[in-house]
Amino acid sequence: MKTSDALSDLEGYAGGRSRLSALELPETLELLCRWYADERADDALAITDDGDGLLVEWGTFAFDGTPWQFSVTRQFTIWEDDSDEDVELWQLAITFIFASTSTNETLTDSRWCFDPDDVVAFADSVRTGPAWTAATGDRALASEIDYEQV
Repeated sequence: MKTSDALSDLEGYAGGRSRLSALELPETLELLCRWYADERADDALAITDDGDGLLVEWGTFAFDGTPWQFSVTRQFTIWEDDSDEDVELWQLAITFIFASTSTNETLTDSRWCFDPDDVVAFADSVRTGPAWTAATGDRALASEIDYEQV
């Protein structure tokens, strides 16, 4: 897969855009972990160079009343040429937005996985934390799918 086709590739992997958009958080984590284990980005840096990884993060990331979020993200690092200055980072993120509560407002953290062989242990580590319990014990207000350069 080319990184420029990552969103359409994930949509196909999920069985279509509408299917992808309808997934709840547990199914989204499972899907992105399977996709990461099965599909490599041809134009990203090698996995050994952290060129293709999974990020799961949660928290309230602004001080403006932003609701609590839990996202599952695939990040690609791409060299535009041979110089260190032309690195691009692209993230395909599925973010679930929740009403802030006194419990989830205290939960802010992230987990990374840069090895497809570690994806099962990675997913297990996400599912055993208090943020997972908070997110899966509540109904998301909304979800968003974004693919952008960061």
